[in-house]
Amino acid sequence: MSGPHDAASATFWIAVTIAAWLIAVAIERRANGHAIANPILFALALIIATLAATHTPYSVYAQATSALTFLLGPATVALAAPIQDNMRIIRRAALPVSLALVAGCATALGSAWAMATLTGINPALLPAMMVKSVTAPVAIILGKDMGGPAAITITMVLLTGITGYVLLSFQRPGSDPRSKGFTAGLAAHAFGVAKAAREGEEAGAFAMAALALNVVATSLAMALIHLLA
Repeated sequence: MSGPHDAASATFWIAVTIAAWLIAVAIERRANGHAIANPILFALALIIATLAATHTPYSVYAQATSALTFLLGPATVALAAPIQDNMRIIRRAALPVSLALVAGCATALGSAWAMATLTGINPALLPAMMVKSVTAPVAIILGKDMGGPAAITITMVLLTGITGYVLLSFQRPGSDPRSKGFTAGLAAHAFGVAKAAREGEEAGAFAMAALALNVVATSLAMALIHLLA
């Protein structure tokens, strides 16, 4: 049973999280949306600095902000609304979408395996690395089911998303919004969707389609790998 102390802790850390995000967004606006001024990166830095200053373990923060973590699921589902509005356009691009999905999923899984093999990383960490291109709520479940540490899974997902968000800022202006959106969602999951949504509804719809399809493709691939292992 949670007591007054737990409620106070939850209120404090949720407030810290929201405040960090608002400050990070203000920094991005001040920087005119420059790729380096990634609001997620700055918010993370502010939260980590607060945790360090207060000597608070991450486990305490995670428990206190579990309500925000729970909202990741509904928020991800809500992002699917543009898919319905642009379903006809997405269906017309079924072939290139399918080819890009297979290539992107294979690259994500293969690059994780190559990285682990070349660096001699503990094989137990491989599942957490292989789901790095899947949105966080699903990645945590997949990584856990395959025996990967949750902390490593979250770290890899965040690093992938932040890196993708920054690199997507250097895409050539005037590119096809469909390809830009699908690339964003495939390479940087929810980070990419947020980035593509700023390009317009069509780009956002293709980004969300990529995120959703990659969840399915990666889940099937991980299940197959588990069966063959």
